[in-house]
Amino acid sequence: MYKYEGIPQVPMSYDVFLSHNRADKAWTRELCAWLQTTDYNGRALRAWLDEQILDPDDPVSSRQLESGLDRSRFLGLVVSPEALASRWVQAEIDYFLRTRRFGVSCRSMATIPRACKA
Repeated sequence: MYKYEGIPQVPMSYDVFLSHNRADKAWTRELCAWLQTTDYNGRALRAWLDEQILDPDDPVSSRQLESGLDRSRFLGLVVSPEALASRWVQAEIDYFLRTRRFGVSCRSMATIPRACKA
């Protein structure tokens, strides 16, 4: 759990929140599957992927994404031209950075470049 001023403690249910654009969905699914089979301290990593958590029949709300980010230790950013142009991806990055304090171990972001064709 983490704690910072004005924000309640939240249990960390996920190791990484996978932020991506829908154009990168297939690649991100493969990444998620790989992460979920990767051993971390004697257990599989827990990845947050929208389609595994959210109801596909419901429109996505920023609050649902923020809840996933709140419960994730790390933000994994799948980098592609589409992701860099996405307002949703930017909102996820902004929220993650805004709600984490420097020096707190859970304030970490990894960029994962998607394989792009030249």
